[in-house]
Amino acid sequence: MRIEHLFVIAFLAGIGTNFYNVAQSSFVPILVGRPQLVEANSKLQVSYSATQIVGPSAGGALVQAFTGPLVVLVDAISFLASAILLWVGVRVAEPENASHARRSLWVEIREGLEWVMRDKLLRVFAVTTALLSFFTEMMMVLFAIYAVRELGLRPALLGLTLTGIGPGALLGATLAGRISRRYGLGLTVIAAAALGTLAQAVVPLAYGEPEVLVPLLFVGQFLFGVATVIYVVNQVSLRQAITPDRLQGRVGASQQLLNGAALPLGSAVGGILGEALGLRTTLAIAVVGLLSGPVLLLFSPVRTLREPPTTPAQEST
Repeated sequence: MRIEHLFVIAFLAGIGTNFYNVAQSSFVPILVGRPQLVEANSKLQVSYSATQIVGPSAGGALVQAFTGPLVVLVDAISFLASAILLWVGVRVAEPENASHARRSLWVEIREGLEWVMRDKLLRVFAVTTALLSFFTEMMMVLFAIYAVRELGLRPALLGLTLTGIGPGALLGATLAGRISRRYGLGLTVIAAAALGTLAQAVVPLAYGEPEVLVPLLFVGQFLFGVATVIYVVNQVSLRQAITPDRLQGRVGASQQLLNGAALPLGSAVGGILGEALGLRTTLAIAVVGLLSGPVLLLFSPVRTLREPPTTPAQEST
């Protein structure tokens, strides 16, 4: 197999993943109903976070025991098994689309973006999430280089600090619904965005010997995992709740488009500023940028929101 073949496979896998993510997110409100969205998304995140913890270590052990190509084949079969389980196990009558007329793809893309920008809650979450993605990616692209060059961590210790995200995400998934029910969705997402910023601030502020740095960075990554999942579960649940069924896919794809655009842009800006201003300074700039997330939410209608609506917003005619 040539490298060009791997490029094609990765490209097709990326397309399939995007289709699946949009379809799954759009289908959850139909499957469980809007009153159960936070609980459903929390449970989905629990399963996802658990596999993120177990998967890499299991994959490494299997590669060592059975060689890489065989493990890749097993992984491909697991995707096929997942598709069969979904086909056989999920039997729900989907609502009929009100319009069966064929329309331009660009018209539908514009409709999804217009719905996001028109609704005040979706708009603030779209902007906030894109900003958080942008500044987080700025940090992620520099973190490993900074930890090795500036903090003097060996690769093994660097890997240890990054393992904190997985358990944090798992804990966040189990707590997302409970915290939202107790304190309200608005305060929960604001607090989660603020906690994520505080957790990332540990990185440029870190000093000391490895005995101090590794636990400190591990805790920072752990808290970042907690905060990120709590934010995502409640933000996605709100988006699903207020979006009409026929627009779920378009609105979800619009949000994914905005986030997808923010990630490479954040990587590029992070690399340019890191080279021009230095790693620690650029990381500090990214942390200040992350503060825009909780600030925007605090001064928006999100602040007073207690729980996701049980009926979608009405479309204008």
